[in-house]
Amino acid sequence: MKRTTTRLVLLLFAVGVALLIAYVAVPAPTIISSVKVVRLQDKLKKANPRTRQELERCLGSFSATDIAATPEHERHEDYQLQPGEVMVRYEVNNRLFMHVAYATNQGVKAIIPWSE
Repeated sequence: MKRTTTRLVLLLFAVGVALLIAYVAVPAPTIISSVKVVRLQDKLKKANPRTRQELERCLGSFSATDIAATPEHERHEDYQLQPGEVMVRYEVNNRLFMHVAYATNQGVKAIIPWSE
């Protein structure tokens, strides 16, 4: 009887520990990603990149997607694209990080940070 009780207590303890680990581990990637975004924003402010190459060098690993110059994309909430400019969407760790407007010579016109 004592052995069965001990096993039951150990099983309940193990289940409790597993639930606690799951509770802590699930938001961990989100927290880590948010910290990385803040660090990258600080790094960009200090670097003050003037070209696409300089900016992308600061980002490290990222994915970039050119946003088509269609009427719905020409006007961003914080920036109005001018003729010849393009908007690029950057993601870090599969999360939107920012939009950047570039001139035709790849010069940085505007950095629009993303905040959730």
